[in-house]
Amino acid sequence: MRQIEPVQYTEKEMRFLQANIRSLNTSRHLLELTTSTRRSEVLLLQKVWRDVNLKDFLPPITKLRDSREGGGVAIYVHKTAKVVPLLHYDIKDLEAVWAEIMIGNVRLVVGSVYIPPGQLQQLHLLRGVLQRICTENSDVVIGMDANARNHLWEADMVSENSTNQRMGEVLADILMDCSMEVLNDGNATYHKGQYKAALDVTAAKGVLRDHVCHWRILDDDIRSDHSAIEYTVGEQAEVQRQEVRDWKNTD
Repeated sequence: MRQIEPVQYTEKEMRFLQANIRSLNTSRHLLELTTSTRRSEVLLLQKVWRDVNLKDFLPPITKLRDSREGGGVAIYVHKTAKVVPLLHYDIKDLEAVWAEIMIGNVRLVVGSVYIPPGQLQQLHLLRGVLQRICTENSDVVIGMDANARNHLWEADMVSENSTNQRMGEVLADILMDCSMEVLNDGNATYHKGQYKAALDVTAAKGVLRDHVCHWRILDDDIRSDHSAIEYTVGEQAEVQRQEVRDWKNTD
């Protein structure tokens, strides 16, 4: 494994790590290694399965399934940050958690969301709560395993009449209705055998107006078919603002 130099903490930016972790039962130690090396401050995790404390992080904000294993979402915030759970945005039958986080001079409302394959009804639930959140808050970031594909966040997608592409059309419409911008760079976030797709989506409202953002896929091993995603929101002058592109219509 190649050696990665630790990144320094700074009060001028907020460092995110987003991932479908495929159970903290098996991925916890690798996740802690990645967050320590990357100096992650906010973790937006999907399919956590259970409530687990992580080293150097406050107790998580979670929503777990009541009667069966699998699924579950969590927001972990570094112990040096300020966080307020936004429980009034909780919606029955939607796997999503929300919080307001402040690190230095960066203050955001963030959400972690999991939409199971084929669950269009949960996307409709997401539309309602996301419209409310984006109306009531100026700066919002959402990290999700949406199980949805669209040219807005997957550059090499081949159009076909599939469930995840139909879900992608619905999700793209939701994000546009909420004035959110996709931060993905067009690359696949999920790999299994020969199959690859961008099923994990990061979107923001108001953030690109006020802050510099940098989004990238990591090659760190987290024992998941989904890649870990890192992004920063803050005042990194040397990082260029990401242009949100419609990959379908890009030459």
